[in-house]
Amino acid sequence: MLEEYVEYARIVKPLGSSRFQLEKLNGHSVEASLKGELRNKSKNNKIEKMDWVKIQDIGIKSNGSSFKIIERVGNDKDKNVKDLKKSGILVYKEPESKVGDDDIFENEEVDTNNEDINEDSIDDL
Repeated sequence: MLEEYVEYARIVKPLGSSRFQLEKLNGHSVEASLKGELRNKSKNNKIEKMDWVKIQDIGIKSNGSSFKIIERVGNDKDKNVKDLKKSGILVYKEPESKVGDDDIFENEEVDTNNEDINEDSIDDL
């Protein structure tokens, strides 16, 4: 029943207190916390930046997020991840960016005429 709500995401950065910043396959950025049994730090459970994980939307906000990390799938070098990419399950879609998001002054003209500067006011500084 709950298996329907499982998605794949990639770890962007750890936030502390067993919380992580994730990027889902559709490009949306979300926060998620670790499921209780994953909190012990054994070699099999160690989650690092750029790892692929399974997340589940539990529908209730807990620690600022409604997503839980339920399983570590692996990193890009692991066989599980390579198999999922080949089968088409792990297909990352770049988020659509709006034109001009990168530079808010992109279309503005810059006035390079500096005749308005008064030399006396500069000396007073």
